[in-house]
Amino acid sequence: MFNSRSNSTLIHPKVAVVVLSYNRPGDLNDCISSILAQTYSPIDIIVIDNNSSVQIDGQIVGTGHFFRLKSNLGWGGGNNFGLRTAMERENDYALLVNDDAVLAPDCIEKLVSVARSFPKVGIVGPIIYYYSDKKRVWHAGGHFDIKVLKASTRGLSQVDFGQFDAIGQFFVSGCCMMISRQLISTIGYLEDRWFMGREEDDFNLRARKAGFLTLVVASAKAWHKVALRPKIESTNLEYSNGLSTFLLIQKHFGKLSVIRFFLIQSTFTLFGLTRTLNSRRDILESHPSLPKLISILCASLDFVFFCIKGREMSLSLVNMTHLPGYRLFTFLSSR
Repeated sequence: MFNSRSNSTLIHPKVAVVVLSYNRPGDLNDCISSILAQTYSPIDIIVIDNNSSVQIDGQIVGTGHFFRLKSNLGWGGGNNFGLRTAMERENDYALLVNDDAVLAPDCIEKLVSVARSFPKVGIVGPIIYYYSDKKRVWHAGGHFDIKVLKASTRGLSQVDFGQFDAIGQFFVSGCCMMISRQLISTIGYLEDRWFMGREEDDFNLRARKAGFLTLVVASAKAWHKVALRPKIESTNLEYSNGLSTFLLIQKHFGKLSVIRFFLIQSTFTLFGLTRTLNSRRDILESHPSLPKLISILCASLDFVFFCIKGREMSLSLVNMTHLPGYRLFTFLSSR
């Protein structure tokens, strides 16, 4: 086990950048180029290939460290491999970066400066913009509304004209998330049983509960290669996100909140679906309400299944294929 150190005593913190890569060698190359161009140094680059089906060239990493996993461990498991490597290498901070993200040259310098200014910073991150529209915000901090049990994103799709606070206390996106050694030594690593979905919300919630700050720095900037107009989620992602949301709410707010979440989400989704049926039947199949409603219903079925069986919720694409709700969801989605 590693020893934690107070952030305020670090003169020049050691920083690792952990990049989890999956099937995007071109994006990975752009990401690594932006890391190599950082004004902060030295940086310990750690790239994890999450068992890509396409060839990822380890030479892209240059003088960094490249690891190819034998199986896809999901977002949490893959990043935990990188985080453990970063801690073993005695880094004070580990910056998780999506392989389809690009950092401004002074991004890490700005994040470290803010992290050093507060004695109990757990997570710090930049404002993230759309790569295709450099001033339009994709994520300027998140918030989890306990009343409606829903995560929301500050500034989504807004053009940044300086309206955001210099430093804000918000959830930090897992797309670009700097984590302190002190936080990991206190609360542990990312939730890695959920495969992909809500791990970052869980980590932010755990950090807050442990008394750590989670800050978004407006002067630090990154860009994410996501579409301005999101497409309907894939079958696996839609279902996985739905089930992970049930697990997140149970973990932090209890089973009664799970029931409330199910009723709220089902009601709103059914309302949207009804409006579609009443107006334009021809676009029903492409309307996001239908797969979302199916995912909520099927994920709730598997959540109940887990509760009855008393099992630990360990998810992967392989494990999910044996769940009754997942099998029903894939059947209905393919019709």
